[in-house]
Order: sequence, then C-alpha cells, then structure tokens
Amino acid sequence: MLPVLVGPLVLAGAWWLWRRVFSRAMRWVTVTVHADGRVEWPEDLPAQHSGRIQAELHVLKSLTGAGDPPKWAGWTAGILKDSEDWLLDIPEDQALPVPVAVRMALPASELSDPISSLPDDAELWEDSETEVTFDGQHWRDLFGELPPELAAFAAPSGENDRAKGGTAPGRSGK
Repeated sequence: MLPVLVGPLVLAGAWWLWRRVFSRAMRWVTVTVHADGRVEWPEDLPAQHSGRIQAELHVLKSLTGAGDPPKWAGWTAGILKDSEDWLLDIPEDQALPVPVAVRMALPASELSDPISSLPDDAELWEDSETEVTFDGQHWRDLFGELPPELAAFAAPSGENDRAKGGTAPGRSGK
C-alpha cells in the first residue's frame, strides 16, 4: 500500500525538479533578421550573448541573404517549403511571398560556447527559424497552421492531412 501512495509523489517531485532544472538550463534568445539586413536581439541580453551575435552577424547575413533581395527570397522560400506542419504546392511559374523578417530562436547555451575556429559558423544558425512576418506586424509560426499569405499554395487536402499526421517531409528535431 505504501509504494502505491509514495510512487505518485516521487514521480510528481521528479517531474517538478526536472521542469525547474530544464527551464533554467534552456533559456532561449530570439534574434530577428530583416530582409533589408537589419538584425535585432533583446536589449537586456547579457553582454557575452550579444557579443557572440555581433561576432556572428556576417555569418547570419550570409546564411539568410539579408540585405540581398534575391538571396533572401531564395532562403525564405526554402524555410517555408521545409516547414514540417504543412505542405505547399507551388506552380513552377510562381514564387512564394517573401517574408520581411524571420525570428530565429537559439538556446542561450549555444551563444555561450566559444566561437568556432572555423571561418564559417553557420551551423549555429541553421534550422533555428521559428516565425516569419510578411508585413512586419503579424508573426506566423512556422510550426503552426498555414499562414493566410500562403493559402493560395496549399497542397490538396489529402496531402495536408498527411502533414498533420507527421509523415510529411521536413526538418526534424524542432
């Protein structure tokens, strides 16, 4: 009888402790990259993190194409096509709408690591996109419902049903 009563208490305590430790260990830093090349991050970010972002700006801009309209359009089309929550059917003669900004979220621990000795530390920023905005006002979750701006490119309903079931191709680990 005692194990039946103590077991749930132990599990609840372990769950509480895990959540406390995990939430402290996994602090996220959001960096917003704009099509025109501007990069923004929280003003209250500790100096070591903002220093790392500052040092990585050339990599971040090169990776995203920020400030270079054709490269930016290509990069953002790639992240929109790779979203794992919806499928798009894009006719060859049409282009996707181009977001004006993308939010990227990184664990603060990634920004605390020493800067790589490699000339290009793009791996830090790859697959960190979380939201896009097409108008600078309304943010769209890349892992949520299909944004209205992309409704014209929605795949037939059977394909979208597959995507919601988790069998659609896309990035994993997010």
